[in-house]
Amino acid sequence: MGRFSDDLAPWREVQIKPELPRNRFRPRDWDGATALEVLSKGAISLMARPLAVDLKATPILCWRWRVSGPLARADMT
Repeated sequence: MGRFSDDLAPWREVQIKPELPRNRFRPRDWDGATALEVLSKGAISLMARPLAVDLKATPILCWRWRVSGPLARADMT
């Protein structure tokens, strides 16, 4: 359901706070899995897409995260 293509369609970036920089997103292959890499430095935005799911046929959606290292300082407010 959530595969990424080179142009990221149908995913779209959503800015949370227009006054802050946006993240940089790019699709990549990571250990044999298609992934979305997010590069962020003092930025905040996310990727979203419309999704129609038959919750009776597919009651659970799963995804994985991979973090290259801990954040030295992060203000999630």
